[in-house]
Amino acid sequence: MESDEHHKETKFIKKMIKFSIAGTLIFAVTGILWGMMTNSRMILLDGLYSSTLIGMSLLSLWVVHFVERDNQSETKRFPFGKSVAEAAIIFLKSLVVLGLVVTAVVFAIQDLLSGGRIVKINYTLAYVSFSALFCLAVYFVLREKGKNYESDLLKLEALEWKNDGLISLGSTLGFILAKLIGNTSVTWLIPYVDPLLVLVISAFLVKSPLKSMLSGLRELMRMAPEEKMQRKMEKMVSEIREKYRIQQSYCRVSKVGSALFIEIDFITDPEARIKTIKDTDRVREEIFQKIREMPYDPWLTVSFTEDEKWAI
Repeated sequence: MESDEHHKETKFIKKMIKFSIAGTLIFAVTGILWGMMTNSRMILLDGLYSSTLIGMSLLSLWVVHFVERDNQSETKRFPFGKSVAEAAIIFLKSLVVLGLVVTAVVFAIQDLLSGGRIVKINYTLAYVSFSALFCLAVYFVLREKGKNYESDLLKLEALEWKNDGLISLGSTLGFILAKLIGNTSVTWLIPYVDPLLVLVISAFLVKSPLKSMLSGLRELMRMAPEEKMQRKMEKMVSEIREKYRIQQSYCRVSKVGSALFIEIDFITDPEARIKTIKDTDRVREEIFQKIREMPYDPWLTVSFTEDEKWAI
């Protein structure tokens, strides 16, 4: 039953990523062509950013298929699962986006130092308005369809569309302002609007991939998960200790992609209510029933010892 649910979830995630790729392809082609037509570096950045995301989304799709694939040969090659591939692709995707943003900043500074950049305001305004509506529409579809699934890859896809939509919304306001000052005494500012917007957009864009990259790096290094999850695990272990009169324990948790690795070592003594192997299995089953509610694939190891050195 759980296998069927997992297969259903994987199938849905693939479908949503394909939907995102289709939208990104439309957006990338439109952005690059419109950017060259209007001489707008900002729109060109948008198109190139989207083109980069296509490649990254295709990699995400491959990773979902790779992680799902399960046979005897794969199990031997990857005895602890393949969820690390999810963390790796999130790290790589974020790193590529950061590189693109830094490149855009360099070009924008060059444009500012060389006197700005003349763009076709009306055409540019039409594009960013379309862009805002299109991106936010895709974001809402991904968010609503995927709210019942816990997938970091799907969350990252939705977040990218949201960021792009909000950026386009801000750009729309910026070009409306540029159009309004066209008949005033400060028309000399108009050539600087495009490179300034690139800098503003880049500052906004850098936060999300940087956060995702650090998150991916944490998972690749098998570091402890967020505080909320740690507190939940500590509370559960504390309840087990109290119930079975166990004086001491060690709990180690790490999240890698969709997998949650949990190692719990209980240090027992003669007062503990753990006397037989059947007792230890009962504790394991109790812990498993509690963690299975979490939206992750649990890898649980529960050990019992009377000597603390085996638990450290």
